[in-house]
Amino acid sequence: MHYAALCSAVLQKLRREGIRGLWRASVGSIKRSHSAFDEEFGTDTESIVHLWQLDIDSPNRDDGTRYQPVDPDLIRAAIETLPIGLEDFVFVDLGSGKGRTLLLASEYSFKRVIGVEFSPQLNAIATDNIGKYPKVRCQHVTSTCGDAATYEFPPDNLVIYLYHPFGERVFRQVLQNLEASLTRHEREVYVVYFNPVLASLLDASGFLQRVELPVEWAIAFRNSTAADPTSGGKCVQQHLSS
Repeated sequence: MHYAALCSAVLQKLRREGIRGLWRASVGSIKRSHSAFDEEFGTDTESIVHLWQLDIDSPNRDDGTRYQPVDPDLIRAAIETLPIGLEDFVFVDLGSGKGRTLLLASEYSFKRVIGVEFSPQLNAIATDNIGKYPKVRCQHVTSTCGDAATYEFPPDNLVIYLYHPFGERVFRQVLQNLEASLTRHEREVYVVYFNPVLASLLDASGFLQRVELPVEWAIAFRNSTAADPTSGGKCVQQHLSS
């Protein structure tokens, strides 16, 4: 549907049914999109899960957030927008929950797709989902039960995915661990952050800088020594001030 036609349809709906009617229609459309994904593949990725519903043995339990899936089209759009050769990167989802994003990432030619989830229950569901999902491109997909605050990043080029999975304390520790890993193994890193509540931490990190990501509800960063797609492949050497 063209933009003008879409706007006309929204305005007509608003006139007929008001804000509440428009809201109900929007929510219904999102629910159908999520349900269709699980119905097609026999997976369990849809419903929201709160941390109080789970048994989590971690000192960072109170810094976690609920599991909530993202629209598959938004994930695909974010991956396809990245200015990189995906086959040269490992995809890491911190706070991977039931693994929907892992499944979607497996549709692309990443070297590996890795999920890190501190709930054993959600991790078990993710592992089951991985077994059900057809391996379209990436054959190496795993969900690991572990704490993002202590996760050791692999020494590969990385795409790190986040859907606001934890609070400031854990986020700061993750950034510290990532910077230390980059000091040990210089490489390219991209961070894709949906629902970017703590984007200011990335802005102030001193080793990450924003890149364009024309995807709703998401922003992206890359480390400052990664190749700049707007500079003919040259590396950007400057660091952001904290």
